Amino acid sequence: MTSKMKVTFLGTTSGGGPTETRNCSSLVLDALGNGCLWMFDCAEGTIRQFAQQPGNNYDYNRLRVSRLTKIFITHMHADHTMGLITVLRNVLGIPRNFSHSHDANAPSPARIHKAPAVEVYGPAGIRAFVRTIFNLTHTRSDRHYCVHELLMSSETSSASCDAEALHNNEEAGRDIVADEQGFWKDLFEERMSSGGSRATVDAGPIVHRGMSLAVVLLCSTLSCLYIRSLHWLRD
Repeated sequence: MTSKMKVTFLGTTSGGGPTETRNCSSLVLDALGNGCLWMFDCAEGTIRQFAQQPGNNYDYNRLRVSRLTKIFITHMHADHTMGLITVLRNVLGIPRNFSHSHDANAPSPARIHKAPAVEVYGPAGIRAFVRTIFNLTHTRSDRHYCVHELLMSSETSSASCDAEALHNNEEAGRDIVADEQGFWKDLFEERMSSGGSRATVDAGPIVHRGMSLAVVLLCSTLSCLYIRSLHWLRD
């Protein structure tokens, strides 16, 4: 059994901002053809691109943000990151049995460890970015996330993963230091439960007015590549 890789462009414009028919940078990939989505960059308005898709909620080909399991941020420019928080909030869902307290001295709810529903990979700074905004906006969710930072040998992580530093819905991520050649090899490998398809992910540095990441995806036993664009979406 072989699988079909699907790539959907949610936006391709540059830092000048969205146009009438194109959003800023983001694409999603169904790497193994099993419906689990990986996102590459997440500009402002990305969550609206999901909502504006043609068809109805019962359409098999419709992208569902709830199926996101991996998010890769190539660099920290605003046109690649500013939609990340709203996408994460939608993926992670509304918390159950959560009540807001106006007592500043009230204890935080007991921390419960859960397997992360979505993992974020990105350069130094991405962990502090997500955690700071989640804390400042009093964000709570039903499911958990984690953030892995890809670091050059001269860099340190932007935020600790000690238990007391984590957001209440955050699981500890990895600080992944580049090898002697400056690459991050075998970040992870995923396989389909049936059919034998597998995907391995590597990364390397590129220059783009600062530190940027190139993500390399190696897939096996894929029958074809299906590409579509949502550029036609507009206000």
